[in-house]
Amino acid sequence: MGLDEPPSGIREEAVAVRNLLLVAQTSRLSCTNDPEQALTSIAVRGQWDADMRTEVARVLRASVAETPRAVLVDVSDLGDPGGESASTWQTAARFAAENRIPTRVIVCAAPLRVRARLAADTVAYEVTVADSITAARGLLGPFRGWNHPHIKLRLPPEPGSVVAARTLAGEACVTYHLTHLIHPARLIVSELAGNAVEHAGTDFEVRVSVRGPLLHLAVRDGDPRLPRLIEAAPGPAWQAVLARGCGLRVVAEAAAECGSLPCPGGKTVWATLAIEGRPAP
Repeated sequence: MGLDEPPSGIREEAVAVRNLLLVAQTSRLSCTNDPEQALTSIAVRGQWDADMRTEVARVLRASVAETPRAVLVDVSDLGDPGGESASTWQTAARFAAENRIPTRVIVCAAPLRVRARLAADTVAYEVTVADSITAARGLLGPFRGWNHPHIKLRLPPEPGSVVAARTLAGEACVTYHLTHLIHPARLIVSELAGNAVEHAGTDFEVRVSVRGPLLHLAVRDGDPRLPRLIEAAPGPAWQAVLARGCGLRVVAEAAAECGSLPCPGGKTVWATLAIEGRPAP
């Protein structure tokens, strides 16, 4: 974790931007998003206490909001002799199951006392447990995709790639019969791609998919640094759209939820749009 990184595993950049969830790696908590398998893995290390509970809850909330098919939590290095973390895993499992896209939370390599408390509580939401991350992946089986094929495109860090990414988002909306989302989808992907070109400076992949009642938009680049949210300057709202550095604020304004998760070799910056009011094909 860099010196300028927050102590928490998730950064909520401004009180007014509650739907923006940026996850950072910390010494006690690491998170890895796997877009190909639609999984997010979280590793928890150290002694369980109130601060860790808060940190874990925030990262779980951000991971579930990204709408993966499952969140795998590795607690093999967690110190919890009393099994106090059990209630957190139960709450997370319930929250994930009731999400717009039901998501499984699988707790891996849990200490014996944690397992015992989970098994003894027949009232709370049942938590799936596995002996390891590998075993959890085996429980899930291979990812066969969402109900609709995802659309993706890999692009170089060039200005013209922003246009290509924006066009892809619009064409995906037409393909999915979501023409009412063309404008916000193009706006969001344009901002995410622009950030990848200007700040990451690496090749990046644009991915669009339909996940239940949500349109999922994501840009994956090769720079692990979190995107930055610049505080909005006083003045009319339209000025924020034109201001440099306000891309994340524009995305948060247009999206249902948005955020960033670490992924192998970089990060995934994502946003979702509600599909409500979908026109007939």
